[in-house]
Amino acid sequence: MAATDRVAVRPQYMDRSIPEFLGIPAPAVTSWTTAHGDLHWANLTEPLRILDWEGWG
Repeated sequence: MAATDRVAVRPQYMDRSIPEFLGIPAPAVTSWTTAHGDLHWANLTEPLRILDWEGWG
């Protein structure tokens, strides 16, 4: 895990979107971790590898 202050998904968005789209309350978040913020099929290769980390850090 790498320390960062970057945010891809803010808690306010989750608190609003999860109930809106899933019809359930947003779960309580107890910890955050580093993640790829725009993972999609164009960032994957065969065999399975994740690309698109060029903007990190």
